Amino acid sequence: MSITVVGSVALDSIATEAGSVSRAIGGSAVHFANAASLNSSVNVVGVVGEDFPFEHIEYLKKRGVDLSGIEVVEGGKTFFWKGRYEGDMNKAISEITELNVFENFKPVLPGNFKNSDILFLANIHPVLQMDVLKQVSDKSIIIMDSMNFWIESAKDDLLKVIEQVNAVILNDEEVRSLTGRKNLLVAGRAILEKGPKYVIIKKGEHGVLAITKDWVVSFPAILLDSIIDPTGAGDSFAGALVGYLDQAGSFDKETWKKALVYATCVASYNVQAFSIKGIAAITKDDVYKQFENYKKASMVMEI
Repeated sequence: MSITVVGSVALDSIATEAGSVSRAIGGSAVHFANAASLNSSVNVVGVVGEDFPFEHIEYLKKRGVDLSGIEVVEGGKTFFWKGRYEGDMNKAISEITELNVFENFKPVLPGNFKNSDILFLANIHPVLQMDVLKQVSDKSIIIMDSMNFWIESAKDDLLKVIEQVNAVILNDEEVRSLTGRKNLLVAGRAILEKGPKYVIIKKGEHGVLAITKDWVVSFPAILLDSIIDPTGAGDSFAGALVGYLDQAGSFDKETWKKALVYATCVASYNVQAFSIKGIAAITKDDVYKQFENYKKASMVMEI
């Protein structure tokens, strides 16, 4: 089975209380693929400039990631973001955003990508997400992410995409903003009414909530002594979740529960290092070791 992800490939300069990095690998598609490739083959669709250091993600090819869908714009510069985190580090403080080649990104799926078992639409403009939907096989499972910027500036377009997908992954703030409902359970059910079968609500340090018409499950987050860099944690969670589902080849309740716990464990590694290094350095054995610690604290099921 395989996954195609369409999203950003970026260079990030990040500062936290733990230190800083300059022009490190980032972007929603890369963080997603970094986590999903622990379980499944992943095709990446994105765009970069000639300044992008592909040698830093060469290891992804060994984990089954196909990077041939990343367009390299001659003479162009890669999407660049600079930001910092302070206090509880729940929200980034943006300092510089340079879209560069990403500003004119028009994703095109290579022929073999169109028949992926799962298509993940990472955080890009809803109009672009809809264009991608028109390129993929009718048999593909569609899962999407978004952000408050699109909820506020392109809500109508976003709702059209939501109507077409199987699952939506958003954080608690985004769900409340999209629906106007404060209660997350009520808000999640309001999104279900738009068409998706599954709504996954990321709650940061408070865990995750999954809602369908037939069942609701909630799991706590993993308690960590320190957080180095939360950038990409949500994308890593989504990648691990989708990778687990793809490998399992099932979308029943028990598989979803295991996938949510598995993704929680993987995402905990993301925040323990800058950029993609936290997950780049681990194997599935490390994830299961983390699960043993998680199980002792939360008394959840086996995965």
